[in-house]
Amino acid sequence: MILRRLRYLFLALLLLCATEVSAETPRLYVSDFFQNAIKRYDSVTGAFVDAFVAPNSGGLNGPIGVAFGADGNLYVASVFSNAVKRYDGVTGAYLGDLATAASGVNGPDSLLFAPNGSLLVSNSGSNTIQRYDVLTDSLLGNFAVGGGLNAPSAMTFGLDGNLYVCNIGSNEVKRFNGITGEFIDNFVGVSGGLDTPDGIAFSPSGDLFVSNFGSSTVKRYDGTTGAFVSDFVTAGQNGAPFETAGVTFGPDGNLYVANWNLGRVERFDGATGAYLGSFTGNSGQLFSSSNVVFAPVTVPEGSSMGFLLLAGGMLCVLFPRARAWSASSRFGA
Repeated sequence: MILRRLRYLFLALLLLCATEVSAETPRLYVSDFFQNAIKRYDSVTGAFVDAFVAPNSGGLNGPIGVAFGADGNLYVASVFSNAVKRYDGVTGAYLGDLATAASGVNGPDSLLFAPNGSLLVSNSGSNTIQRYDVLTDSLLGNFAVGGGLNAPSAMTFGLDGNLYVCNIGSNEVKRFNGITGEFIDNFVGVSGGLDTPDGIAFSPSGDLFVSNFGSSTVKRYDGTTGAFVSDFVTAGQNGAPFETAGVTFGPDGNLYVANWNLGRVERFDGATGAYLGSFTGNSGQLFSSSNVVFAPVTVPEGSSMGFLLLAGGMLCVLFPRARAWSASSRFGA
């Protein structure tokens, strides 16, 4: 009887912790460039949640690239202060700078975590892509080598494991070996029709989507050959001034585009490109959206995980005692 009750207690604790985790929904994080803040929105309704990183927190000045690390923290490229800043992934509190101008940061634009956990930083000021160890806050050197980088901006890894970089200076998308950083080719060349490419993402189907700040479009390319497919999003498609910045595909498979000009996030059908409306509007006083990222899958917070571990520890201690109690009751010892 005692053993059965302990098992039921442990299962109840597991369900409690699982419920706490699953109740958390992903969030959409938006860089507000001129308000020097990171705004947070509900990923289902687009409703404003809060200013996750408060204006000017930690000296944030001109945020563009945002990325969550394996440590659960949020990293933000602060272009005007030449720094990569770290914020608590749960509270948004400033935790210090990962890198500054002293370590070579110069006009940071995009942030991207590599499969090995290192952080890649594209520097439009120095035409470099640097690699940092976020555990030691140390510079590991330049990653992408050769290829004529000129004002590199948005980056992403492809299904082939290679690195794809928007090169504003030449209106190209350059491809680098995802392990060695060696230049492979101009995946989308000058004939691809790019105009100030400022956002990049692979779709669930494997095609490459690139936003063009200069022409207010999002162009679609074959994810294997780099051949032009179509203008997936066209200028004025949303019936309003539109300067496309960061792009990402959401959990629903649709395309989300930062509208720099109007300070909001637009949503387009991920299969057809049909305009589905402004996802955020200007809620939260969003002024100049420069980049968008969905939060990673929620993991248990320290409180629930600690509670679970404590329950497991209690069971480990009580289990042998319970067996002894059960035996003594059964045999009358």
